[in-house]
Amino acid sequence: MPNGIIPDESLDIPLVYWLKQPISGVGDWKLILWVNDYVPVAGTTMANLTEATWGGYSRITMTRSLWQSPVISAGCGTIQWGTSPWVYFVTGGPIQTNYGWAMLDEASGKVRWVQRFDPDDLDPIEIGGKFVFWPTITGTSAACAGP
Repeated sequence: MPNGIIPDESLDIPLVYWLKQPISGVGDWKLILWVNDYVPVAGTTMANLTEATWGGYSRITMTRSLWQSPVISAGCGTIQWGTSPWVYFVTGGPIQTNYGWAMLDEASGKVRWVQRFDPDDLDPIEIGGKFVFWPTITGTSAACAGP
């Protein structure tokens, strides 16, 4: 059977319902940064990620209402959290490299999203510096491996 697609006019729906819409019994997820040189796969769990411990880092509650409206273009939906990038002020060590970010459902302990940063963004933090990051998720309908 040929692959199905979500038309552009409906691609906002899964992003809004998954991230922005209040859902009874589902709390806000936490943004975490991880510092081990790990490449996420479909089977990634929190056990695979070493959470940052540098001074100034903390988990961020990703309040559902702060997700912006998705922008849809050519079969791809993009949604950002907040109206500007999040800024962490690095107040102390240890010196670590942030390799990526994830959304953690603390109630279940499950990772709901995980993404490695681009190679050009993999620099060790600097004490007294900043780490600036704007959580953005993209969604599309893509072919999956067979059943």
